[in-house]
Amino acid sequence: MEVSSQLASALWHLGGLLCHQLPDRSPHFQGAVFPQCFRCAGLYLGLLSSFVILAVNGGYQRRLPDLRSALWVSVLTVPLMVDAWANMIGIWSSAGWVRALTGVCMGLVLPLLLVPLAHQSERGAGDALKPTLSTPAGLLTPLALSLLLLWGVVNPIELWVFIVLAVAASCAPAIFLLTFLLAGWRNRTLFAQVLRIASPNVPC
Repeated sequence: MEVSSQLASALWHLGGLLCHQLPDRSPHFQGAVFPQCFRCAGLYLGLLSSFVILAVNGGYQRRLPDLRSALWVSVLTVPLMVDAWANMIGIWSSAGWVRALTGVCMGLVLPLLLVPLAHQSERGAGDALKPTLSTPAGLLTPLALSLLLLWGVVNPIELWVFIVLAVAASCAPAIFLLTFLLAGWRNRTLFAQVLRIASPNVPC
């Protein structure tokens, strides 16, 4: 019981780094409160699902989707931004499941666009790599996984399921941050040039 309490405390403090953790906007089970709110839980489980499916289905050496697919999936980030702003300025107050679904949509998309930047291929080999998304239907598998995980958060059978999903959701931001930092490092010369930090002729 003491170990469980220590784990719950650690997860709560970890979740608090990136989430407001308001109890009335967070999943509950048997008196335990999930360390992330509904929106963050959906976001992190979406991230986790997308990373897992990419890893299982060919690994992380990928190229970006074609422009049409990239634009199509980018639209899925809009619901979170609209709903979050509407809630923030008081236009409406969304139910927990709506917040969670907008989080899932955002979480599914980000790895598809970030992973190719983080795992740079050899020069000229990009076209031979598999894209992170070939068709919009490719989102169905990570979407199904994230919804299954989210259902487990909202309707857990046992407390241990609730805790395992809390641990999984808490790991997702770390995976995303590491990938983000790696993408920045791999593309540091380009970013430096874009930000006018370095001359185009001076390597970083």
